[in-house]
Amino acid sequence: MKIISSNIVQGANQESSRIHLTPWDLRLLPVGHIQKGLLFPKPTPDLQEKETDEDTLIHHLKASLSKTLDYFPPLAGRLATVEHEEDDTISYFIDCNNADALFIHAAAYAISISNIIEPVYVPQIVHSFFPLDGLKNYEGVSNPLLGIQVTNLADGIFIGCTINHCVSDGSSFWHFLNSWSEISKGSIPLSKLPVFQCWLPNGIDHLPVHIPKSSLKQVYAQELVLPPLQERVFHFTKENIAKLKAKANAERLQELPDGYFGNAVLDELVTVKAKEVLKQGIVRSGSANKFDGKITLFCGVEEGSIDIEACLSPEALEAMGNDEEFMDSVAL
Repeated sequence: MKIISSNIVQGANQESSRIHLTPWDLRLLPVGHIQKGLLFPKPTPDLQEKETDEDTLIHHLKASLSKTLDYFPPLAGRLATVEHEEDDTISYFIDCNNADALFIHAAAYAISISNIIEPVYVPQIVHSFFPLDGLKNYEGVSNPLLGIQVTNLADGIFIGCTINHCVSDGSSFWHFLNSWSEISKGSIPLSKLPVFQCWLPNGIDHLPVHIPKSSLKQVYAQELVLPPLQERVFHFTKENIAKLKAKANAERLQELPDGYFGNAVLDELVTVKAKEVLKQGIVRSGSANKFDGKITLFCGVEEGSIDIEACLSPEALEAMGNDEEFMDSVAL
């Protein structure tokens, strides 16, 4: 893969503000970013006649990203800290200072769409399609909170997006990406505006949170060593999902009366089976926050379908692929 250019993108709005991190934001400081990417085929010859060459596309994406950042100022900012000498603690906030977001244009012309979606396991090359790779969230003090990498393939385009997890969860990640898509298509105003007011339980307002410096040093010094892992995507069609739902509903226990009083808790072990996907969906994730047993669900290409990305030990993934009952529920 070759890096063609690396630039910064800012919003037009120069107003500055700060957003204090909540306790559930702060717990993510020592872990990795959110990384998700979209894979598209290159435009057909008819569409290419409409000036959809690479340079035009990159310029359009940068311009629309800049407009989107005006609606999402935290993503153009940085994490910042305040030291409290009176109790030897430190607090974090998002400095919405319009510092910049990272935008990388890359090329991997030796890689085709089939190289990405046809292998049984997700190829390692996919991880190189994401910027800001390997960073922890606390490093957002000196690094962009948002990174975009557009990689041109032999017959496709991969748009990798990395967002600091202290700033956004998965739902907010897709809210931003969908908003960028709307603006890119000329849809302004946005269908759903972001709300940046921090939510806290009723009667609780203890922001900013003071964290002992000694505790932070211990947490940041810890290194998580992962065992060998592999990723595989299982594709479930709308029809197969309906069959699984019907089977599960047929095995339901008898419903309890509405006024039932007493303990009604029953422990059950749930097992799931799936089939190999040759024509998989267009969403792929990066290397950040991978661990043994991580399962991620994405909308499939066809309406009503689902792609399930499983990150497991090589032995577990192989066993899943060899399980006939499991594989019978997935589309080839």
